[in-house]
This record gives sequence, C-alpha cells and structure tokens, in this order.
Amino acid sequence: MRGRTGFVIGVLSILVVASCASPDPYFGKTDPPSSLVLRVGLGAEPVSLDPHTAPGAPEEQIILNLFEGLTEYDPITLEPVAGVAERWEADSRATRFRFFLRPTARWSNGRPVTASDFVYSWRRALAPETASPTASLLYYIKNAEGYNTGKVRIRDRRTGRFLTDQYGGDLLVKPDDLRPERLQIIRELVQATEGIPFEIAERKENGGSVTVTLRNSLSGAVLTRGSGEPLVVAAEDVGRLEFYRVLVHRLERTSWEAVAVQADDVGVRALDEQTLEVETHYPTAFFVKLTMTLPYRPVPIEAVTRWGRDWTRPEHIVTNGPFTLAGWKPGQAVELRRSPTYWDAGRVRLERAIYYTTEDYTTLVNLYKSGEVDALTSGLLPPYAIRMLKTKRDYQTGPYLLSYYLLVNVTRPPLSDRRVRQALDMALDKEQICRRVLGAGQQPLTSLTPSDFGGSYPRPRGPSYDPRRARELMAEAGYPDGRGVRLRYLFNSGLLHTQIAEAVQAQWQRVFPAISVELVNQSWQVYLSSLQLRDYDVAKRSWSADYNDPLSFLETMLSTNANNQSGWASSEYDRLIWRGNTEPDPARRMQLLARAEQILLADQPIIPIYASVSTLLVKPYVRGWTANLLDRHPLRFVSLESEPRMARAHR
Repeated sequence: MRGRTGFVIGVLSILVVASCASPDPYFGKTDPPSSLVLRVGLGAEPVSLDPHTAPGAPEEQIILNLFEGLTEYDPITLEPVAGVAERWEADSRATRFRFFLRPTARWSNGRPVTASDFVYSWRRALAPETASPTASLLYYIKNAEGYNTGKVRIRDRRTGRFLTDQYGGDLLVKPDDLRPERLQIIRELVQATEGIPFEIAERKENGGSVTVTLRNSLSGAVLTRGSGEPLVVAAEDVGRLEFYRVLVHRLERTSWEAVAVQADDVGVRALDEQTLEVETHYPTAFFVKLTMTLPYRPVPIEAVTRWGRDWTRPEHIVTNGPFTLAGWKPGQAVELRRSPTYWDAGRVRLERAIYYTTEDYTTLVNLYKSGEVDALTSGLLPPYAIRMLKTKRDYQTGPYLLSYYLLVNVTRPPLSDRRVRQALDMALDKEQICRRVLGAGQQPLTSLTPSDFGGSYPRPRGPSYDPRRARELMAEAGYPDGRGVRLRYLFNSGLLHTQIAEAVQAQWQRVFPAISVELVNQSWQVYLSSLQLRDYDVAKRSWSADYNDPLSFLETMLSTNANNQSGWASSEYDRLIWRGNTEPDPARRMQLLARAEQILLADQPIIPIYASVSTLLVKPYVRGWTANLLDRHPLRFVSLESEPRMARAHR
C-alpha cells in the first residue's frame, strides 16, 4: 500500500485540485473503503515518535494513538477522560495527586503497565541528556525543573532543611550564581539598589550579550560597586533582581551548602504497582489536564534501555496505546495497526491507520479528492482552494486554539532594539493577510494567546496596524525607511507558509522601501534545527494548545522553556506566570497571566499574525473525526461506516 501511494503522489501532484466548479455536494469520491483502514493526510514527516523528544503537531497526531497517558483527550470536549488511570484524586491544596491505574493496562509485549513505568518515564523526560523539547510541561512537579535544568537546592547545614523561595517552594539556583566572584556581583547589585528608585544609565551590546550601568532615578548618581567603580551588570540580572534579593537575604542568615537535584528528588513515586503519587511544586489545580500531554506519556523501559535511540523503529517499538507501529517509510507514510493487548481493544473499530507524510499540500488534497485519503488534519488545505471547499459537505471548520506568529531573534542587531521589533509588527496589515491570503475565517492577532477562553481570560492587545508610527519607530532606531535592515525570514515548507512569508515580505517592503528580507524555506526537520541553533532573524512559528488554557501558550515564552528560541527572557514575565500558577482563585489567576502577556507584548519578541480556525476535509463515511479546539483526533473513537449505510444516507 505504501509503495502504491508513492506512485500516486508522483502522478497527482500535477492535477492541482481540478474540477473546482463541480456541483457534487462532496469533494471527490465518497465510496467507503472495503476494509477498516483509515487513511489520513498528515503533512510534515515526523521527526520522532518518541513522546519525550517529539517536537510538534505532526508527531503528536500519531503518538497519542501509540502511547496512552494516565488520562486521554475526550474527542469532543477535550477534557481529560480515563486512560491508563481509572480514577484520580487530589488533596485540598492541589499539591498532591494520586492516580489509580487499571490492572488490565498492557504494553504491546504483554507486560502490565505499572506506576513504576510512569516514574521511570517522567524522570527520563526530565533527564538533561534526553533534551526533551516539552520537558517544561513537567515543571509543575516538585523538583522537576531543578533536575531538568541542572539547578541546585540550598540546604541549611544546621537544620538540614532546604531554603525556600518567595512562593514557598524550594530555592533553586544555577550553580554559576554561587561562584564567589559571581555571588559578589549579585550581592553588590542587591545592596546598591536596595530601597532606591533606579533606571538604566547606559546600555551596551556585545554580540548576543547586553550589559547595563544603573543610576539613581532621583539624584542621577551612577550606582557603584563597593570598590567605587561603576556597577556594570548583565541586563538579565536586573530582570532577576527580585529573585536575587531573596537569594542574598536567605544566604546571609544561613550556613548553607548547595545540593544538586537528582532524579530521585522529582516528586513522583509508585506507592504500589497500580498507584502513582505526584507532588507538585506549587498548588496546581489544573494538573490532571497536563497528564494528557506528550511528556507525561509512558515509554517502555525494556525497549529504551536495549535499543537506545532506535527504540521507536517498527521492529523494536513497544507501545501501550490502542495501536502499535506497523511500518514507517520515510517521506511516504507511517502505518499503525490495532493493538490486541490494549485494555479496550474490543471497542477500537479501526484495524489499521495510515498517515501520509508529504509537505506538498496540493498532493494531499488531490489524494483526498481521488479517494486515496479519507481525512486531512487541520491546516493542510491550500488557501486558494478554501473558497470552493467551503461549499462542500465534507469541509469542517470551527474554533482552533492555534496562534500563527513570527518569533524574533532578539540577540541580533537590529532586532535587539525593541523599536525595530515594534515597527515590524505595526507595518503588517494582518486583516489583509487573513482576508486575501488565508480566507478560511482566521482572525488578525495582536497577542500570543488566540482566544479569551470563553470570556474567562482578559486577553491584552498588542500594537495595531499603524504604518506611519512604524516608520517613525524605525527611523528613531537609526534605520530610516528600513535602510541597513537585512532580515532572514525562516519558515518550513508548505504552500500556506510560503504565501504568508511572501505577503509579510511585500508589506514590510511597502512600508520600509530600503529593507531587505530574504525568505528561507527549509524542510520541517531542518527548520527545527535552525530554530534550535537560533540561525534566523525572524522565523515562522505556530503553536497549538496542549490543553484548553492560556498557559499552554504563555509558558512557551518562559526563560526556561526549550521552545523559546528567541533569546528573550524576562524575570518579571516568569514571576507573574508562576504567581498565576500558584493562585487558587481562577479569576485572579487569569489576571496574573494577562499581566504577564502584557509584558511580552510590550517587549515584542514575537510578532502575532493570526488566530487560526480548523480546516478539515473528512469523508462522510468517517465517524468520530470532528473539528475541535485542539485538533486532536484519537483514533480510539474513530470508525468507518459500512457501504450499505452510506448508500441510504445518500438517497
């Protein structure tokens, strides 16, 4: 089947969605398949099928069917439903959770899925050598961040107790901050700014680092070190000043020692084979929602230990979800087969599922039209075809928690100047991009979060389209008409991304005639590598929520988050996010998160473009595959209608 698909792709790629004016109510063939095999257009080639190293949405569509978490997504509401865990409970402070695992859960090799599997898996996801891009989703667990980032805890030698931060959690410190010469600078910064208003007197950039000199806002006197020399510190140190005050004050009163955070310190333990207990760093009322996400899914210790990085190859992989991996032909397809050992296998209707992997979206649409594909995941429909496809009954759309934006590399001049970043944002007519380029109902976006989450979130707004002010800001920064500004705009392959990049390039050149914008198109895997290396000036970025909450977007810009490849860091932003997460009152929590987002929008390490909508094509005989807020489609709930019933429906 996969070989035939390769041939089909080669032939159909030249057809380009023909017969657009067809009067048929559906787009293309609607004959139900003769077997219980679902064929899905996925888009990009997966980078990994390891739940702990997979970087994005293409991988997640497959992984959530291979590996089952403690909880799973309800296919319609997306609220947590029972997975490996039959039930769960939390204490009154939402800091301790217990999950009770079903005794019938099995790996595909027949071994029971136990609480120890989750302990091993979560520690593996956090291990620095795993380099998981989603490890920060586990940071709500006690000591998880410290273990993942190599921080240390501070212990009082006399009492044996660990010192706490301003929120009551363990005081986690970078080992470098405790070096004597480094600690001396921190002490002098804290002492010089104690109780006085101050401001930046001078700012210097050297490559990617920025240092500042401070002065008293009232007297104008430059702040000095104990030696009398001007106090020069890294700009990020000023942002971490509140944390440093706590650190210095705690250390002054203590005979202390640094203690490295180990895997055993992470707050997850197996009480017995079927009971998993989790202790969170702070109260985390939404913790159960997190257990649906990728880094919380278990991996098989026997396969990982034996095969290392090759453990996800079809001949080695062991899974615990409703499907197992039957084959993977790079550049063509990934094939899943129903797992006979899955605890609920009797209610899984599909025998197999095939995900076609090509970034040629026109080819995927033609495969769908010809009946070679039964469903397309969201975002694959070429913008030029949307107007026609919207008239068809198999076109599905609805709200989708996805933001499309540009990530700005703030470590490179001239983008290290906030005025340049703001000018580039204000020069974009996002309404025009949504209307003329996209055309599926996407909405212009001025924030990172794409929704107000049912009115519960007071979403702040960033700058609006204002070309006159954009020119002023660019000139104030020393680049009139964009003269001297040369940008590399990075994006991954796909017609949609290409068209948006060309539209952005044209709009910037219209407002700033002297600007130079080079468009750099890379495959998904190369693009991800370039992001990691920060080899770009501005980069296309889209982020879909892992769970229905603004935090799912905002945490990606935390200074410690692996997905923040902009070089931007704000301790105030980090502080407000963590304060929000410790706030038990839902309304106050949302206000704190909104204040954090306001800081992000003011500093502009991102340039929002649009809030998305889901755009799917699904054959009428496919059941259980519907548009939803997170574009998650667990195959456990999907089935194919039989041919006789379809015939009745068409009469």
